[in-house]
Amino acid sequence: MSDATPAPRVNMGAAFRWGFVAFKRSPGVLIGLAAIVVVIFIIQGLGSGPISDLLERTLAQCDSLASAECQAAVNSSMSAILVTLVMSVIFTAIAGIAKYGVYRAAIGMSKDRIPLLSDMLPEAHFGTFALFSVVYSIATIVGLGLCILPGLVVILFFQLAPFYILDKGMSVGEALKASAMAARSNIVPMLILTVFIVGTMLIGSILFGVLTLVLLPYSLLVTSHVYRQLNAEQVH
Repeated sequence: MSDATPAPRVNMGAAFRWGFVAFKRSPGVLIGLAAIVVVIFIIQGLGSGPISDLLERTLAQCDSLASAECQAAVNSSMSAILVTLVMSVIFTAIAGIAKYGVYRAAIGMSKDRIPLLSDMLPEAHFGTFALFSVVYSIATIVGLGLCILPGLVVILFFQLAPFYILDKGMSVGEALKASAMAARSNIVPMLILTVFIVGTMLIGSILFGVLTLVLLPYSLLVTSHVYRQLNAEQVH
């Protein structure tokens, strides 16, 4: 897509409707592919639980301790805080890589291909996808930690990059550029898509991410439809 090409008009309603219809075609396979991601979320939740409890107890102590004592308690918990942050980055990156199968299924379904559980196997462009997932996960976590807005900007401009990697065989740099160009030329629908994606992420995190079983494949199906529209390609 060049800068001289007129920006295609994106029909978000059509994307949402198609995502729902497409999900109903193969719910079992899509949920099975998403289950890998959910298992990672559950492991992360179980592993970070004791650390979160420690931090809550430390903050509770601060309500009744003098500031010097409170500072000492916080300092003693710094290692737990660092472990929590590192775990968050690692598990987010792993979960991002584990979405490989769901992305492949969503992209394939937009071209009338039947999704398979074997889509999770590391085949076409897996290395590039994994590298992107690590970079994207770190950028999103850091961005959300910096007053949230930078993280939303990352999602807004680069959420289509995995589709360019898996569908067009682009490198990470090429995919990031293509995604940013598409978002810049279609800022309103991409803003709507960003709000939708962030909303499904938040809702999906409830109950150790169990709701992700449905919300993840549905959100990627919707995004896949938007991606096809932006590239002036027919969706089957």
